[in-house]
Amino acid sequence: MMATLKWILLGFLGVVLALVLYLTLIFDLNSFKPEISAQVAKLTGRELTIDGPIGLSVFPTLGVELEKVALSNLPDEALPPLVAFEQASVGVALMPLLKRQLEVKSLVIRDAVLNLVTLEDGRTSLTGLGGEGEQTPAAEQTPTQRKESDWRLGQLEVLNITVNNDNRQTESYQSLALESLTLQSIEPGRAAPLALKLALQDPQLSVATEAEALLTLSRDFSRVQIDGWDQQIELSGAAIGEQPLTLALALDADLDIAQQAFQLPRFQVVLDQFQFEGNGQLDLAGVRPKLTLKGEGNHLDLTPWMPETTDEPEQAPSTPETPPSDGPAQEPDLSALGLFDLDLAVGLTQISAPPYQILNPRIEVQLTEGVLSLNRLAGGMFEGQFNMTAKLDSNPQPARYQFEQRIEQLAIQSLLKTVADTEVMAGTGLFTLKGQGQGLTADSALPALQAQGQLALEDGAVYGVNVAKMVRDGQARLKGDMTSSSEAQKTDFSSFSTQLAIAKGSLTTSQIKLASPLLRLDGNGQVNLLSQALDYDLVVSIVGSLEGQGGKGIDQLKDVPIPLKIAGTPDALSYQLDLDAMMKQQLDQEKDKLEKKLKDKLLEKLGEF
Repeated sequence: MMATLKWILLGFLGVVLALVLYLTLIFDLNSFKPEISAQVAKLTGRELTIDGPIGLSVFPTLGVELEKVALSNLPDEALPPLVAFEQASVGVALMPLLKRQLEVKSLVIRDAVLNLVTLEDGRTSLTGLGGEGEQTPAAEQTPTQRKESDWRLGQLEVLNITVNNDNRQTESYQSLALESLTLQSIEPGRAAPLALKLALQDPQLSVATEAEALLTLSRDFSRVQIDGWDQQIELSGAAIGEQPLTLALALDADLDIAQQAFQLPRFQVVLDQFQFEGNGQLDLAGVRPKLTLKGEGNHLDLTPWMPETTDEPEQAPSTPETPPSDGPAQEPDLSALGLFDLDLAVGLTQISAPPYQILNPRIEVQLTEGVLSLNRLAGGMFEGQFNMTAKLDSNPQPARYQFEQRIEQLAIQSLLKTVADTEVMAGTGLFTLKGQGQGLTADSALPALQAQGQLALEDGAVYGVNVAKMVRDGQARLKGDMTSSSEAQKTDFSSFSTQLAIAKGSLTTSQIKLASPLLRLDGNGQVNLLSQALDYDLVVSIVGSLEGQGGKGIDQLKDVPIPLKIAGTPDALSYQLDLDAMMKQQLDQEKDKLEKKLKDKLLEKLGEF
């Protein structure tokens, strides 16, 4: 019995040995190249060429190695291959397969190129990929329970992989080079070292990056854990200016693929002296993906990457500009806001982006069902503190928005200098504005904007005009004195206030009140926000003595209302006193005084009888 069993076992081993010898010494996969190419052409509609040998090993590792393989691009087009690689090999341990264990000894891909082309007619390298053969419906499978197989990957090595994207419709070209991707000794529940190095080449932007981490996979690949991700990124090119960027990124991540939930318990971004730390998560299981991100950072200085400014005037273009389109501007496409939800809360100690400086900025943003809500935007700017809320609803067409902002302790001169490059007014105080509108183009936004607010300043001045001097010179001209004193062109005030209203493309400033120890200004005005033309009707009243300021003989104008007209554009304003009205007001005042004096004397005489 034992002898029989012995001979059976020896016979089985002999058959196995003969099979191995046949596969390794006699059987030649290279003879099947035509059949392999024909099947690939049938399945993909593309031509497969294998110029190198096909290697086969059986024991102890079942492996296949290919060399110089290429898959053609779009048929009948002179294009580089869709895919081409110099070498690819995979080796699987044979004996563990008998125990339902998959042990991949090595998976190697070297010197591969992927060419993605978009032609002028819109066809891409993937157009028609799949062949024209009839699709055989897959047989209906009955779910069965089976034990999960153990697996192990000894080595993954991907070297020199290039992805070229040639878009001939937009005349753009990008190239992504994966120099290396290695993964060593990975198996379920065990962390394995991961390393990669890649580069992106674009006419406007170049990116070079290296990263290392520990990667842990679950047995069924439904969970991925990344620990200690450490990445260095270098950016350069015209898109970011002459100064290159060097970024460092560190993070931990837990990816639950089955539940479509991705946690980012820690991440850190370092840019020069700037550091930002936070956490986040991405949930893909809902109706829309939802991204949550919270973090804090220190001073973000963007000065090195801001465009250089010059005091030289811009030269007129040598060629005429393209005439504007006759039709209205198209509203921006905001459909992307309906594709995902967002919950963002970020704070920094400072942002520097000359000429802007923001201290302790805080921003809280939510995006839900296409409605973008700015719940908070706060910080220090223009020597004051600002706080703003806003909402943008992208669902109607055109989009609707509303906002409310408040700036306390505002230095108005700093704001005007930064925003409008003018110093027409100085003072410190309060600015508020609350409004709503629809449309986001220049043609639609201003006409539809409706807003109300106020501006109240203290201890400031209006530059470019000296109202007191205008009054003195005006009265002097009425007396025949055409000389004019030389004084600073500014009107100081102790307080200034006005109510603001924006409607139909115009800014109305009502209840203007300017007060100083010398004079008062009251009135109203309007500014066309499209043409920048303004028109103000004010009334000047002298309330204090102008002695010591060249004001001898002018105190008689006290309480005489003097009309003042301001018109023009910000760079060409005209100030005109109504001298005729001033003379009439003064004569009427003198007449009233004389009548009162005569009346008093008449009553005095009558009292003697």
